[in-house]
Parts: sequence; C-alpha cells; structure tokens
Amino acid sequence: MALNNYGKVFVDQFVFGPIFTTIIIAYKFILLQHSLAEVFELCMNIVPNAVMASWYFWIPQRYITFNFIPPSLHMPFGTLCAFFWNVLFSIVTRK
Repeated sequence: MALNNYGKVFVDQFVFGPIFTTIIIAYKFILLQHSLAEVFELCMNIVPNAVMASWYFWIPQRYITFNFIPPSLHMPFGTLCAFFWNVLFSIVTRK
C-alpha cells in the first residue's frame, strides 16, 4: 500500500521522529559520560521539547517538499533545511 503525501509526513514525524530524536539525545549524553540514570532523566526533560521543535520545523518542511519541490531537488532542499534544523536542534538540546 503506497502512502500519500500526508501519510508519509505522518509516519516520518510521529513514528520515526520521536524514536530517532530520543536515540540521538541519549547517545549525545552517553558520549558526554553521563550515567544511565542521568541520561534517562535528561531525555525525559529534553525529548518532549525537542520532538515539538522537530514537528514545528519538519512537518511544514516535509509538506513543502512532497507537494511543491520537484523530486530532483528533494535532496538539496532537504540538506539546506537540515543545516538550519541542526542549528535549532543544538539550541533546543543544549544543557
């Protein structure tokens, strides 16, 4: 079953987004040598805000990409948006 553009955005943001956001944030704090208890607590405090920020940024971006950007420009447009997202994500997750 092929998903329409709305289905793609939904799966991307509400299935994969929270999972990968949690993994990235946990990995960051593990690399910073926090204990697992600290990592869990930090994730509980940071992940909800990070996921919300992700939705505010990526849902419109994905909608625009799937509906208005020619397929040949999906990658460059996504890369440009990812640059700005990384700046925003760094601000949201700094502790």
